[in-house]
Amino acid sequence: MFKLMIFALSILFSLPAYAQGYKSPEALISSGFSKFAQGDSKGAIKAWMEGSPLGDSKEIQAQANFLEQLILFYGSFNNHSSIHVNKLTARSQVHYVLAEMESGPVFCYFLSYKNTSNKWVMPQFNCQTEPQAVWPSALLVSVR
Repeated sequence: MFKLMIFALSILFSLPAYAQGYKSPEALISSGFSKFAQGDSKGAIKAWMEGSPLGDSKEIQAQANFLEQLILFYGSFNNHSSIHVNKLTARSQVHYVLAEMESGPVFCYFLSYKNTSNKWVMPQFNCQTEPQAVWPSALLVSVR
């Protein structure tokens, strides 16, 4: 009986670690854009930062403020497209995403990391209206 109780408690206390994160970086990125499509920029930030070491840092708050201002100037969010994925290691990936707003594009950079619970989290992201601020120059050159 004692062993059963210890087993049950170990499962109970490990659940929050498994609840955080996503099974793929794409699912994590899409979850935030789903919130953003509803006009919920804070919900987008919350989705992207679930399980992140940055949490409520000043950098993340600045991005939340930027997204709110973006809606005011660029209008509502329409769609997002993955432009390039750079797989740094088996556990780290950089995603370059274009967010299509009503009045113009927004260029985003997402760093995803597979944590020790095998769930993807977002240690860092940045969205800007100037592509050279967050994308490498090689992504901005058209090869014909």
